[in-house]
Amino acid sequence: MTSTSGRLAIRRAVKMWRVAAGLSQAELAERVEGWDQKHVSRVEMGEASIRLEEAAGVCRALGRPLRQLLQLLDPDDREAVGLPPYEDTSL
Repeated sequence: MTSTSGRLAIRRAVKMWRVAAGLSQAELAERVEGWDQKHVSRVEMGEASIRLEEAAGVCRALGRPLRQLLQLLDPDDREAVGLPPYEDTSL
C-alpha cells in the first residue's frame, strides 16, 4: 500500500492523463480489467490504493509507460510495491 503522498501523486496523474486522453471515468474503467467507474473515482479521489498490476493496466489504457507513474512515488512507496527505493533504469 502506498502512503498518502504516493496516493496523491498517483491520483493526480491518473486524473490528468485520463482527462488529457479525453476519457470519462466510465470509459477508463472499461479499459482496465476489473475496474468500474466507481473505482476510478475512488482512485482519483485518493480513497483507494492501486496495486502494481492495476497501475500497469491503467498506464496501458492511457498510453503511458508504467515507469512514468512509478517515478512519482517516493522511496518508501517504491519499496512497498517491491521496487528499489531509487529509479531503476531497467524498468
